[in-house]
Amino acid sequence: MPLPLYYNWRNLLRRKLSTVLTFVVVAVLVLVLSVLSSFAAGIRASLAASGSNRNIMVLKPGATAESTSLMLQEEVARLNQTPDIARDAAGRPLISPELCVQTSLPRLGEEGASANVAVRGVDDVAFAVHRELRLIEGRRLEQGQLEIMVGKAARDRYANLQMNGEIALGRLSNRTFKVVGVFEAAGGALESEIWAPRSILSDAYGRRFISSAVMRA
Repeated sequence: MPLPLYYNWRNLLRRKLSTVLTFVVVAVLVLVLSVLSSFAAGIRASLAASGSNRNIMVLKPGATAESTSLMLQEEVARLNQTPDIARDAAGRPLISPELCVQTSLPRLGEEGASANVAVRGVDDVAFAVHRELRLIEGRRLEQGQLEIMVGKAARDRYANLQMNGEIALGRLSNRTFKVVGVFEAAGGALESEIWAPRSILSDAYGRRFISSAVMRA
C-alpha cells in the first residue's frame, strides 16, 4: 500500500507547474462557489424576512417600485371586489392603501452625513395586514395626529428617532411629528422605515394619490 502513495507523491513533485495550476484552479472554483452560495443564502434570508407570503402588493401598471407608482382612490376602491381577500371580524377586506415618500435625516455618529429615509403613510388596517410588525416600545400612532412610529433599524441609524424625538416632515418641512412608538418586523425592510398617519402625511406633502395597496390573501 505505501508504494502507490509514494509514486503519486513523487509525480506531484516532478510536475510542479501542473500541480500548482491544478491547486489554483480548484481553489478559485471553491471560492467562487462559496461566494455564490453565500449570496444566494443572503437573498433567501432577505426575502423570507421581508413580509408575509399571504400579502400581495399592488402597484400602478408600468410602475417598477412604490416610488414610481401613482394610484387614484377610485382605483384602490375597485380592489375591494378582488376575490379571496381576507376579511376582519367586521367583514371588511384587509386591504391597506399606503403612501410612500422620502425624507432626509442626519445619520447617528456621522457629523454632516445624511441619508434618505422612507416614510410610509398608513391607516389602522395596515397593522392587520402587516402581521409581522411587532411593537417593542411605546404605542401605535393615532390617525389624525402628528405622530410617527419608527422601525428598530431606522431608530439605530438616524438622529431624533428615539422615543419622544421629533422630526420635521412635509413639502416645506413645516410639520413636526413626534415619535410615539418603535417596532420590529422580523428583520425585514419595514424596520428601516418611518410610519405616519396616511391622511396627515398626504396633506403635509400635498399628495392625493396612493403609492401602493397591500392585500392579504
